[in-house]
Amino acid sequence: MVNAYQTWVLQHTPEQINQANAARAQLVRIAKSEKGPHIPRALLQKIKDDRQVKKPRTAYNIFFTERARSGDFKGIHAREYAKLIGGEWHSLSEAEKKVRDPRWQMQ
Repeated sequence: MVNAYQTWVLQHTPEQINQANAARAQLVRIAKSEKGPHIPRALLQKIKDDRQVKKPRTAYNIFFTERARSGDFKGIHAREYAKLIGGEWHSLSEAEKKVRDPRWQMQ
């Protein structure tokens, strides 16, 4: 059973939802300014639409996920192993980073 929100979203094209989300992002910037008007919270939240195209994962995101799932960091707090993985990423050469970059794999 589809709820009312999903029905409402499906009444609009993905492009309309994208435009509405861009407008809402602009409202957030206005609301955060010093003299910005009060804007109801419901208007500031992005509209969730599964039809929207997802952004591709970055090379760093792929590297981080692989390293975190490798099991090398069991028993270490997430904040600590995130720092360790970030350090590993920064120590890689540009060539090693490109190997993990999905944009380079398609060529």
